[in-house]
Amino acid sequence: MAQLSIVSNRSVWGWGFLVLIVLMGSCPVWAVTFSGTPLDPAPATGKNSRTVLVGDLDNDGDPDIVTINGYRGVDVGSPYPLEAPQIFINDPVGTFTDNTTGFPSNINGLDGTLVDVNNDGYLDLVVTTDARNSSADKKSYVFVNSGNGINYTAMELPSSDGKHSWGVAAGDWDRDGDVDIFVANGGSLTSSTTETCQFFANNFAGSGSLSFAPPVTFPSTSSHYTDILVADLNRDGWLDVVLSRTNSAWDESTVHIFLNGYDETGFTGNYGDPPTTPVYSFIPDDGHGNTYRFVLDIAVADVNADGYPDLLFAIDRYVPSSGTTRFPVWLNQTTDAVEPGKFVQDATFSTLDATGATQLIYSTRSLTVGDFDNDGDTDLVAGGGLSGANPPANQNADRLYLNSGSQFSFDTIVGSTLDQHSYNHTHGITTADLNQDGDLDLVTGNPFVNTPSEYRRNYMFDQTNPPVTNTAPQPPTVFESVGDTLFWGGATDTETDSVLLTYNLEIRRVDSPGDSVIYVSGVNPVGAGNQGQINFYYAPYLRSGDTYYWRVQTVDTGFKTSVWSGWQIHSINCPDLSIPDPLNIVEDDRLILDLYQYVTDPDSISSWSADIVSGDPALIDIFINSSGIAILTPNANVGGETWNVRFNGNHVNPSVGTCSQLVTVNVSEVNDPPEFTTPLPDVNFRTGETASFDLDAYIFDVETDTSNINWTVNQLCSDPDFQVDFNSSTHVVTFSTLNNWSGSCQVQFTAADDSSAQVTQTIDVTAYRLTLPAVVDIPEDSNTTLDLAAALSPSGAAYDWTYQVLSGNTSLITITINGSDVATLTPGPEVGGISWQVEFTATGTNVPTFTHTLTVNALEVNDCPEFTQTIADVNFYRGDTYEIDLDSLVTDVDHAKNEINWTAYTPCDSLQIDIDNLTHIATFSVLGGWSGVCDTVRFIATDDSNCAVNSNIFTVTVTDTVNYPPVITPISDVDLLEDEDDCVSLHASDPNDDPLTWSYQVLSGEADSVNISIVTDPTPVICFDPHPNWFGTLELEVTVCDSFLCDSDPFTLTVLPLNDPPVVQGIPDITIPEDSTSQTLNLDDYVLDVDSPLPNIAWTYEVVPPSDGSQIAVSIDPVTHVVTFAPDPDWCDTDPISYRFTATDDSLDSGSDVINFTVTCVNDAPVIDPPVPDAIFNEDTDFEYVDLDNYVHDVDHV
Repeated sequence: MAQLSIVSNRSVWGWGFLVLIVLMGSCPVWAVTFSGTPLDPAPATGKNSRTVLVGDLDNDGDPDIVTINGYRGVDVGSPYPLEAPQIFINDPVGTFTDNTTGFPSNINGLDGTLVDVNNDGYLDLVVTTDARNSSADKKSYVFVNSGNGINYTAMELPSSDGKHSWGVAAGDWDRDGDVDIFVANGGSLTSSTTETCQFFANNFAGSGSLSFAPPVTFPSTSSHYTDILVADLNRDGWLDVVLSRTNSAWDESTVHIFLNGYDETGFTGNYGDPPTTPVYSFIPDDGHGNTYRFVLDIAVADVNADGYPDLLFAIDRYVPSSGTTRFPVWLNQTTDAVEPGKFVQDATFSTLDATGATQLIYSTRSLTVGDFDNDGDTDLVAGGGLSGANPPANQNADRLYLNSGSQFSFDTIVGSTLDQHSYNHTHGITTADLNQDGDLDLVTGNPFVNTPSEYRRNYMFDQTNPPVTNTAPQPPTVFESVGDTLFWGGATDTETDSVLLTYNLEIRRVDSPGDSVIYVSGVNPVGAGNQGQINFYYAPYLRSGDTYYWRVQTVDTGFKTSVWSGWQIHSINCPDLSIPDPLNIVEDDRLILDLYQYVTDPDSISSWSADIVSGDPALIDIFINSSGIAILTPNANVGGETWNVRFNGNHVNPSVGTCSQLVTVNVSEVNDPPEFTTPLPDVNFRTGETASFDLDAYIFDVETDTSNINWTVNQLCSDPDFQVDFNSSTHVVTFSTLNNWSGSCQVQFTAADDSSAQVTQTIDVTAYRLTLPAVVDIPEDSNTTLDLAAALSPSGAAYDWTYQVLSGNTSLITITINGSDVATLTPGPEVGGISWQVEFTATGTNVPTFTHTLTVNALEVNDCPEFTQTIADVNFYRGDTYEIDLDSLVTDVDHAKNEINWTAYTPCDSLQIDIDNLTHIATFSVLGGWSGVCDTVRFIATDDSNCAVNSNIFTVTVTDTVNYPPVITPISDVDLLEDEDDCVSLHASDPNDDPLTWSYQVLSGEADSVNISIVTDPTPVICFDPHPNWFGTLELEVTVCDSFLCDSDPFTLTVLPLNDPPVVQGIPDITIPEDSTSQTLNLDDYVLDVDSPLPNIAWTYEVVPPSDGSQIAVSIDPVTHVVTFAPDPDWCDTDPISYRFTATDDSLDSGSDVINFTVTCVNDAPVIDPPVPDAIFNEDTDFEYVDLDNYVHDVDHV
């Protein structure tokens, strides 16, 4: 920012000397002493000074003083004094001389500030005036410094005539490289006149000559505005505004916060636009319900060292009713950008003192901040001054409040009036190290207010013998200039954390005073640690091709400054850029620029980029290709949006860096028709119900609110039973049916905006009806079907059908739905009288879901008896009888067997069939000695429902002889060997030659151990097949029968045990390398003997020829049966040795298996043994040869 921080408004009033003592409880810790010297040499020349300023007016390195004169206070009648500002030049250091020239004497000054309005490196003076004196020049002025700090040229601020301008502030609001001015206008304190504030945009940076644009007024409501301040409250690099006002009764103040790039709705991104509406407002009070009358001065300082500026207020005419007085300190809550620039009162900082009512300050007219005790934190001086009757002693004094730092609270120092008088009226106060002795001094301004003329004097107070604990910081040590950005780093300070350091930056065309181009203070560091940077683009008046010098000074939180760094060099060698400004784009269009067309020397630019300086970057896309073609594409429907875009051309010479031009991009609004955000849905619903949707949910118009869209609804079918209802207020459309109607209809919707631009869409609306019976009756032992698809109207919709049995036994009914959506319901057999509740559900895509519940009844139906067996032909001898159990032949699911009535039919009179009514045993007999064959005999079974069923027809044969039983030939006992099977012939004779049948039964023994069967073809035999390895005894009986009589014979089957030899298999081959350890195998793992336990097995082995086997020692442990193989050392052979291992059981039966044992060769190193003897021989004698073969052995080599 191009704003100067070496400007302070107002100051503590004093007289003679002022002693201020820091109170920590009741025990003083140190003393801060001020000795006062009048700026006016005699009481008669005293001025009515409301504002005092300090700044280096003559650029000699020490601060000078300016007083703004002419104010006489709130309660003073006319005539108001007309007095020019005064300039006090500090030369020699600590001595001030009135050097005022060039100021009009007929102004009634209220406030002022020192800023460099024309970027020449010299401070200029801005003065606002009070219009209450009819003889006064009622305009606000900028007095331009001629370069020596003494001579000034006056320039009127436009449209400032006739205002009551209580406050002024200045700063580069729009970051265009020059200082803009803000004026707070408040009307007369003694009348109801109200005014708005003014923003004056400086045009110097754009034109090179000093002028101010006509003012923009703010806010929209006029009022009594009492002071104004600019600072970067939310640390976003853009200045913000703090504005105070009081109500018409002058008994309650309100503070407004204007954030750059914000309005009352939040972030807009329109940085640099004049302020309009405050983002936050609050009414300061003292925490005890006592409101402040009006704010006369605002100070900004980081009192709690959190890196964000806090606000302090000087309150006039404050009369508390209760409680300990609190000084209005409001802490900045900007910590995470959630609510940037918001402030809350903090009681910890704002408590004045703890000594009771005698220490209350009734009125504060001015404030200044600084590190007065040199401990590295921010302290506060408040100037008292109550109009009217004299307050009690010390309740209207000037006070210094020291920041305790560790507890972040202010401790009070109560100061006496400078002449021991109890009446002060300090309106102006500021601070600076006036005599360059390393501590902060004070300057006060004291206007005339119903007091003797000797009180109308301004003073410089020199602080003497302070505790010097805050040392000056060190300047940066690292410097770099890249493109349009200056970087520096390496600054340090003993008391202040490096992240809290700020910097002053000076840029000149020569490396000496006198030709300053720009001077910037309060540059916050960028990034972590002790470093900072600033961009050159904010100063467009810097000429291409020039070389500039720049240096940096470090400032700590106590306003201590380092010495200036050495001069650094930065060259600007950019060609002129003439990109059209502004660039206008039609809404929903784009703009294509050939950037090289707007460069005086296209060959000097190698590539391009663009930065969005202000405006929402998310709403525009800027693409620049390698040929310098820029394509600017705003988002759709962003008419009215504006951006400030900086186009950067990268110079072919890296030392030149970037050549930039700031351009405004505007998007003109074009009316857009409404558009459907999503297609209107087709509607499907059930007949008898309704369906509706909100049309506003599907429409969007960038210019017209959805509530203002005009809708037309057109039903395209003529069926009167289809109903469409449209609510023109809510834009909700509802569909319904009459008279159980089902079918489909098209409906057309047209949305039109206020400009009659419209959009149309047609949808299909379908009402579906399901018709299914409520009850289905199914006769027992049958089924029924339901055509589910045919039950839906209109047809053709793709539905998936499912069902659920809600009640009834689900195991007694079967339900299926085939691919044609036909449901088949099949109750189980014989379930008459049972009911079920069945729910059918139809679901599909974009169709309504149907659920229908029906009752399924299984109706009872009588079942006739049923014969389950065929009655065989009957044969018996005359004189005998024959019986049949009729109940064994029939079943009836509806009746018990004792409920069935039986009758018999026979065509033969001599054949008698008697049926027992209880047992249902039918007995055949003959009458009169009859014999023969009777055909077509049958039985009839009848239930109690008179359902009769005939049996099969059978034949009854009566033989005219006596039946004799068959006679079986005795069967001899049978002996078999284990694992052996055999068959034995069966013989029997029958005197009647009747056909015979054979059977057997096991009387005792393990019947499951032998498979037994009787075969009669060609002749009867009984066969035995014992299970493997089984032996034992079975007692059997064989029976032979004719049709009526039988004969049996028992016998014994004995299976004799037979020894099974051991089975040896699976012994693995073994292969080991030469000189391996012995190998073992447990032979019991490879033998099976069903008759002998393993301990009873005996093992032997033999070498199988042609193997030798002498080189391997083999042994078998007789108890464990583990065999051990131990090859000779150093022996190997490529051919295996074969061994046969034999297992022998107790019966001397045996089994064997052959394995191969191989020892592979491994080369052995030669061995020297015995050692080769030492050779000793005399000089000149022959050496005695040694035969080395006598000392070496190699088992593998000769």
